Amino acid sequence: QLQYHLLYPPIPTQKDQIKLFREHFAKGIDWIGSTLLDKSGRELPFDPRFHLSYNDECNLRIFEDLSKSLRHSCSQLNGSIPKRIKQTKIEKRKIKIGFCSRNLGNHTIGKLFRGVIENLNTDKFEVFVIHHPRTNHLQFWENSSQKELKQLGLPPLFADQVKVLKSLKLDILFYPDIGMDGLNYSLAHIRFAPSQLVSWGHPDTTGIDTIDKFISSILIEPPEAEKHYSEELILFSHLPSYYEFYDQPLLQSGKELFGFNKEDKLYGCLQSSFKIHPDFDIILNEIIISDPNAKILFLDHRLATQIKHRWIDNNLSHLAEKSVFFQEMPWAKFINLVNNCDVLLDPIYFGSGNTFFEGAYCGVPHITLEGEFMRSRIVSGGYKQLNLIDPPVVETKSSYAIEAVKWANDTDRLMYFKNMVTQTAQELLFRNPAVLEEYEDLFEKVTETYVS
Repeated sequence: QLQYHLLYPPIPTQKDQIKLFREHFAKGIDWIGSTLLDKSGRELPFDPRFHLSYNDECNLRIFEDLSKSLRHSCSQLNGSIPKRIKQTKIEKRKIKIGFCSRNLGNHTIGKLFRGVIENLNTDKFEVFVIHHPRTNHLQFWENSSQKELKQLGLPPLFADQVKVLKSLKLDILFYPDIGMDGLNYSLAHIRFAPSQLVSWGHPDTTGIDTIDKFISSILIEPPEAEKHYSEELILFSHLPSYYEFYDQPLLQSGKELFGFNKEDKLYGCLQSSFKIHPDFDIILNEIIISDPNAKILFLDHRLATQIKHRWIDNNLSHLAEKSVFFQEMPWAKFINLVNNCDVLLDPIYFGSGNTFFEGAYCGVPHITLEGEFMRSRIVSGGYKQLNLIDPPVVETKSSYAIEAVKWANDTDRLMYFKNMVTQTAQELLFRNPAVLEEYEDLFEKVTETYVS
């Protein structure tokens, strides 16, 4: 029933279809609000909002409406605890904080947040890493430098998960991502701690009134960004990730490693294919037309057929011919694929996160266009943190392909960029102690006092 009434395609066939499916989604919310959806007390099987974030629409109202309708129809999501809980000031004990996600392993979320989790001051914080059922992420943490972390796996049943989380009596419950799966979205509707926070693991508002704050950065938010969020927006002065590479991959040059010729210009759009908006198709096609040596590289081989059909149906068959979709590969091989790209292409409307850090590690420029929402401004924010002069940030969609081709074919400029960024990133982007201070200051501030 949820899948039917909240149907939204991962690969829309054309731009006009997006509007139609958003209208269908809004009607589905009305249906939910008039229906007793589930008596079983289970979590939602998926997060229905996920694909709505991959366009240039503000989702605040539609996400708030969905949350209210689900509370009405699913009693297990009705937390009776108010948004603010009266609590005495924490004294003479550590602040108890839990990080909850399905993806706290070898996943984008794990890579973005592991450094924060294991480098918090253990004299001040008692830290719980809370894994979803049926996930096996302990190997990701077995070599952790922080031995005081408490790894906790939730039980299979939702009612038991609720009991376990309440029993922890956390001061702060931190969701690195809400938007990637149904369990985190379901749990977020219940208050387990006086302060419940979310961050940019899925870079869009939750619309849930039991999530108090959204942690972002002044580097990546547009003016008046608070209007896009149901949560109080917290703006760090740095990107909110203490990012580090736990394995140092050997970077090998040579496009022949991946079956290309030296003359090929490799434009890496190494993202999930559902980030490729129909408006971006036009830009990609302009690159192909402008550069006869262009090859555009994609990941997510599973969706290749759908997106190629869209291109062919929209008279972009040449783009389909000049694009290469890669299957999953070991991480070390992927890093070398990044390293062999001439430039990386940041999708418009929903851009790179983890891939930006990987590109910076290799010194490969990301061509990017700042959009209206944070989810399209992470790369440009990263360049601000690196204090780069003349970074590859374009001003309009019409100039994107022009600048991408210029960068890809300017060997001297690429070499200068690589040398500059690989050095600067080690100092200003990776293992940044300043962001740890910002997290710790926030965690201490939100637990000083609570008012009803």
